[in-house]
Amino acid sequence: MTKYMALTEYLNSRSELFFTISFAELDHIVELPPSAKKHPAWWANSRNAHSQASGWLDAGFNASPDFVTGRVRFQRGAAQGKGARWLETTPRTAPLRRSNVAGVGKQWSEFRDRVTSTSEGRLPTDGFTRAGLVKHKGLNLSPPAPRVGRHRHRYGLGPFARLIMPPLPEAPGLYLWQEEADIVYVGQTRTPLRQRLGSQGYSTISGYNTLAREPGRHNGGQETNCRVNALANEALSSGRALSIWYRVADASDVLAEEARWMATFGTPRWNLRVEQP
Repeated sequence: MTKYMALTEYLNSRSELFFTISFAELDHIVELPPSAKKHPAWWANSRNAHSQASGWLDAGFNASPDFVTGRVRFQRGAAQGKGARWLETTPRTAPLRRSNVAGVGKQWSEFRDRVTSTSEGRLPTDGFTRAGLVKHKGLNLSPPAPRVGRHRHRYGLGPFARLIMPPLPEAPGLYLWQEEADIVYVGQTRTPLRQRLGSQGYSTISGYNTLAREPGRHNGGQETNCRVNALANEALSSGRALSIWYRVADASDVLAEEARWMATFGTPRWNLRVEQP
């Protein structure tokens, strides 16, 4: 019996589609090395990368560490040599949610198919750290009326949410929004991740954020912030869980990193919707 077979047996005893467990609890099942509590690479969902992955892949799970909270999320649907099935935390008979925007449903289906057929079982979250769940202080909020003479941009009507982001680093990088089991948005920032996703970015939409840029004026709101916040509001209002993943990168590299991610996994649904007129 290998060292990590005990983990396989433990996971086989679980009936949930997904669950989280602390590093301390895992230490009682199989003693984790220090690297498991610090390095995302230790948890790579690939048999070719290291032997310990068999401990959870043999039980049909993928693993996602959260070093901020000291926990690991195990999710059924692990790759078994035919490409990652990381999306399947719901029964396969469940309907696939698609965008209501004309034409985007087909593109989203193609993106999903591309991800599930990616070679070597690579996951869109490989190399990323799961920051945690997105919470909120309020949902379905309407922005204040604009001042006389000002107009809203196309995404300025809302409704919006007042979001509470999980802890994020003070560093530039890439970030992923995950809705339930689906990666729905990828973005990059040269500014600190905490700032981009915090109150100066997606988390809070002020009346100013909803204003259109107008000739003769040097101000106006952020359409992308409003669009993504409204999509987050829609998801949370419907009871769907949202999570944030991140990967720290040099500010000079983030655009190229984002392009490489999209070249491998395609364009997620929220990105596609943002592109609509």
